[in-house]
Order: sequence, then C-alpha cells, then structure tokens
Amino acid sequence: MSPHPHASHLPFAHEPWKTLYVTQRLTTTLLLVPIWVTYYLLMPRTSRPRKSWSIKQIVAVRFTRRVHKVTEMAGVVWGVRDHTEEPKQSSLKETRFQWIDPLPKELQKGIVNDSQVPCIKVGTFVWPRDPKNSVNGFNSTQSTSPLLSSGTYTQAPVHVDLEDTCNIPMIGIFMHGGGYCHMSAGEKSPTSKIPRRLTKDGRFTEIYSVEYRLLHQGSFPSAIQDAAAVYYHIVEKYSKHGCRIILIGDSSGGNLVLSTARWLRDENLLPPPDGLLLLSPSCDPSHAFPFTTSSYIPRPHESTDYLVDTPEPRALLLRTLLGHHPTEVIHSPYLSPASERVLREAYGDEEFEKIAAKVGVRTNEYALAHFEQIRAEAEAQARAEAEGIPLIITEDPTKTPSIGCPTTSAISTPNSTPNSTPRIPGSLLKRPQGPLLVPSYCHSDVNLPLLRKVTTVNPRQLALFEDFARTCVVLGDAERLETEVLKLVGAMEHDGVEVEMIGAKDAVHDILMMGWWDEVVREGVWKSIDEWLATFSNPERYI
Repeated sequence: MSPHPHASHLPFAHEPWKTLYVTQRLTTTLLLVPIWVTYYLLMPRTSRPRKSWSIKQIVAVRFTRRVHKVTEMAGVVWGVRDHTEEPKQSSLKETRFQWIDPLPKELQKGIVNDSQVPCIKVGTFVWPRDPKNSVNGFNSTQSTSPLLSSGTYTQAPVHVDLEDTCNIPMIGIFMHGGGYCHMSAGEKSPTSKIPRRLTKDGRFTEIYSVEYRLLHQGSFPSAIQDAAAVYYHIVEKYSKHGCRIILIGDSSGGNLVLSTARWLRDENLLPPPDGLLLLSPSCDPSHAFPFTTSSYIPRPHESTDYLVDTPEPRALLLRTLLGHHPTEVIHSPYLSPASERVLREAYGDEEFEKIAAKVGVRTNEYALAHFEQIRAEAEAQARAEAEGIPLIITEDPTKTPSIGCPTTSAISTPNSTPNSTPRIPGSLLKRPQGPLLVPSYCHSDVNLPLLRKVTTVNPRQLALFEDFARTCVVLGDAERLETEVLKLVGAMEHDGVEVEMIGAKDAVHDILMMGWWDEVVREGVWKSIDEWLATFSNPERYI
C-alpha cells in the first residue's frame, strides 16, 4: 500500500522498510515491557512519573509514547476507515449507521464556503442502535426549518414549561480524537468508549458520532463542513418541539467542537448549541510550527504524558490539513483559538497577561521576546508590500533540509544582500544572518507573506469567545496540553462563558478513551460530567 502523499518522504514510509521498521519498533517495545515492570517494582514509588501511578499506568504511557514514533518515521495511521463506505448493518452491535446529506448551499457561508473543498454527504454512527420511535413523547420527524428567508437565525420567544424541561431530548454530536489522522467514528474505535459511556449513563436521547474527513481525506475546512451538516440535520429533525444539543469532542475532536461552535456563532444561521463538552481538547496546534510564538513555550509534563513534543512531523501533518490554504491560517481562531499569538491580538498584551495570571499560566519571557520580534518584522514586511517590493521564494540546492522537510527554500527580495530588509525573521529558526530557510511546504502562494496580523475579528464583531455555549472542560494535570487548555478556559471565562473545569488527578491526555487507567480517577471524572449534564434538565435554569 502506497503511503499518503504527506508521508511519502518519511524514512520508512515505503515497503519493505515500513513493515521492517514497524515490526522492529513493536518488538523492541514489547521486550522493554518486562524491564519497565521489573524496574518500577524494585524502585520506590518516588521514582515513578507520578507516585499514584500503578505499573499498568506506567507501561501504558511508555508503550503508547514509543508506538507513536511509527507515525513520525513511517507515516502509520491506525483505526481509520474509508469515510465513503457504508458498513454492514449486521456488523454493528451498539450503533446504527446513517448518511447525512451535505450541508445545504444556503448554509455554506463563512469558513465552510471553500471552492476547492466541496461539501459531501457524511456518515454517522448513531448511539444507541435501537432508539424509540418517539423521543420522550415528541415526534422527531422533520418540520419547519429555523432559517428565515433572510438566511439568518433569529431566536424566537419560547415558552418553557418548567414541568417538561426534563423531557426535552438531549442530543449529542461526538467528534472523535486522533490528531486529525487516526481513529474513526466506528463503535470499535478506542474513542468510542466516550459515546458508549455517555449512552449508558442515560442523559442523551441520541449521540451522533461523526465520521468527519481526516487530513488525508479532505483538507481544512472539510471537517467543519461535515460537523455542520450533522448539526443542521439534528436541528431539522427536532425542529418541531426542539432539543438540547451538546457538542462533544476529545483531543482533536475538541478542536473540531470549538471550530464548529465558532462557525455557528459567527454566521448565526442556525440555533446555537446548548453546551460544549471538551475532553483534553487540542486548542493550539500552531505549536507544531517552529516559527510560531507557541513553539517557543515549552509544554509541560514531558516525563508523564504520552504525547510527544516534536514539532517537525506534526507540522507536516498540519500542513496537509491546511491543504491549499497558506500556513498562516494555522493562526486562525478556527484552528488555534488558544495560541498566544491569537490571544494577544484579540485582547492586547496587558489583558492577555491578566487572563494568563488568573488561570495560573506564567508568561515565558523567551517566547515574549520572540513574539515582539515577530510583530516588528511583520510590520517591516507589510511596509515592503505597501512599497511594492515583492517577496520571492527561491530553491537553494546548497542547503540541507530543515525541520524535517524534503526541500528547503530561501526567502529574499530582488537583489537582496544577506542583511537586507525586508526579510522573514531568521532568528526564529536561530539564523540571525541572511535569508530565512523555511520548508517549501509552508507556502501555498509564493507571493503571500509568511507573517500577517492574526485575524480575530468575526462578522458579528463579537469578542473571541463571546456568545459561546456553556462549556465543560476535562483536563489531566499530567498532560502536555495543560497550559493551552488553561489559557482557553481563561479566555472563555473572560468573555463571559460559563465554564465548568473537571480536573483529573495525575491523569495524562484523554484518559476517558485509554484502556488502562486508574478507574477511581476515571469514574470520578464520569460522575462530574454526569452532574454537569444533569444541570441541563434543571428547571431553575429556565426561570
């Protein structure tokens, strides 16, 4: 099987080297397991990554961290299915498969309107398999659309019968994790532990697990298009009597939840969701690009989490996710809403510092210095554009590839000297002299500057997270994403969003989908989530 285009240059992407490398990696990892077990059995608990961790937890984290290397070196993805194929219904034990029509033309506005990325029909796995014909007494057949002739959603006055608030259907839309390159929505996927448990707990009438397009199946904004199509389907299905819609996502699925909620808020074409459930959400993928501000902020918990912090392979994946869009799009609030660059542009330096301090995030002085340089040199670049000086990308065959890319490019201006301006800041890649060497995959348009002012303004002139739904965030205190998630929470609270934080003690990334973990901690998280969901049926909230 040929590797995906974005992985074709990797050292072991082609057969037979791919099979040999993967076999070697798995074999050596399995051989290391008894060594890890023996070592931590003999050593005191203080030598463990966290004192509370069992041997199983240590093995799970170390094993996962080593196995993840096969993606970086050989482009291996796992748990992926063909999003265009319908599974046999007989193979489904807990769900039913349902196709959802593409997002209607009249709703294809804003970020989802992309001439090079078409809207398509979307597969969903619906929990549970055998729903009741009527939902809590309501007929769920399609009815009148909430769209007005003007194409804008307006909230009509609604009379709420306090005695019936507990009977309003609660519908979940689940976006699975996997870094936009692994996993699927199928019931056998590890991430399906999440909708399975939520269905078992009984708060939801239905949960639609979305088979959105992964980065090798469709570039940005295909995943948002797919999520929006499912959202519209549910709004239509329950439009007669209404329902409560909760957007749910773990890891990169949490990133997609935030993107979908932002599109709904910005375009105002459909009623907003009632809540967001974010489980270890990825909210700053711009961290993967070495020339971004966030990449200069060391992410915490290197010794505890299984997530690696090597930006080069991740940058290649994200470059594929961006598709025909310039790399600068990674700084869009639709992709990296909690990046320091986005937050500083949205709130200003002084207000950002207050937000960070409130959630206990210290400003990294090294990062701040580089951020100021980004601003200064971006302004110089803008002045060059205004004066009509073009930027040219020229291949430099004398240089070796940098940051893990197959080719390298030098950016300069006509007749430029090594110290001439304008130039992209070479210091961001530790090159204080001469034109910057950056990977050619960073540019989809050679005339587009690498650095621009981040666009945080939305069509409705709202603050970054203003009018977002009530949100519940689950975060482990031993995971790499801790800092960015805390900044996300701080920014949401700053803009008036009601946020419930559920902390998982000594927990790594996305524990709700892991096989081995402390069940006491995990059950505590599930109990807290259930308590948060229960508040949506509380009549007092509607008085």
